[in-house]
Amino acid sequence: MWVSVYLAEGGQILVAYLDEVAEAGAFVSKTHKNYNGSPAFGYAGFVISSDHVRAMSQCFTEKKRRLFAHLIPIEATAGTWERKGSDIFTPVAWDSYRRPIEGFRELVRFLCARGGRLFFYGEEKPLGTATERWGKDSRLQKQGLLEFKWGCLHQALNRLCTYAERHGENLIVIMDTENEKERVVQVQNSYAHVFNRTADPDHGEMRRLIESTMHVDSKLSANVQFADWVAAAVRRAFEYQLIEDSPFSWVPTAFEDLMRSKLTIESKLYFSHSRGGVRELHNSGIFARERPALAMSISQRLSPEDRTRMEEAKAGILAVARASGM
Repeated sequence: MWVSVYLAEGGQILVAYLDEVAEAGAFVSKTHKNYNGSPAFGYAGFVISSDHVRAMSQCFTEKKRRLFAHLIPIEATAGTWERKGSDIFTPVAWDSYRRPIEGFRELVRFLCARGGRLFFYGEEKPLGTATERWGKDSRLQKQGLLEFKWGCLHQALNRLCTYAERHGENLIVIMDTENEKERVVQVQNSYAHVFNRTADPDHGEMRRLIESTMHVDSKLSANVQFADWVAAAVRRAFEYQLIEDSPFSWVPTAFEDLMRSKLTIESKLYFSHSRGGVRELHNSGIFARERPALAMSISQRLSPEDRTRMEEAKAGILAVARASGM
């Protein structure tokens, strides 16, 4: 409530809108029966000064109304009707129905012309099933998944606070609402993280975050809906960078030039292990045509653990072959 009063009295702060990039669960491959979601998880959205929040919201709502007028029911309003980013950035979108992507690009330009920036933080998932990553116990699997998810959120908050410190502004973070139980746990966890990190004299930037993460139903916030579109575009970029035969090869064509200087310098995709000395991709690099994580031999792409498993399997096969006289 006091944030609203502060803004009403003419105060200015940065507002970050975030959404999840994909899901936090385990990943093996796109062809795996169960673990075929996304090779990376994280958070993405945008940061904008509070005095431009309303203009951004109005621009998004009007753009959405024009792009999807043929889909919005007569009894619905453009403000509450949603079009998910995952339905816009499909494998065939660029060739078959480009208008929504063009609309998204116009929204990015509108945002950045008003001093806003896109933002993301993501981590590549170590390849493996839930059992391979977190053990057989279902409770350990759930805890491992939550810790991975929270770790990504903490990193996102750290980087947003660094951005706010660099601009000399305070910050609030608004996210799409989750179910009440998960929301309470996440808010408590985020608050504890910020409180503990703020106590470290080397991380005074965390004081820029003036409240724990806030949650708003996306139906009630055009800007939360736009953050969903940003997160969906970032997910496609992650998949293009990390999957050899990704169906999103159109991503660089659509976004490489556009995204230069449109993201915070704190935005990063962190690889699960080093590939030829490359451990991460920064800001607009995820939208580039070059794919450093894939530009090397298969053996170089493997994590040390995967390489050990392959070598052990190879040794086992050779031992069997020798024993049989082959």
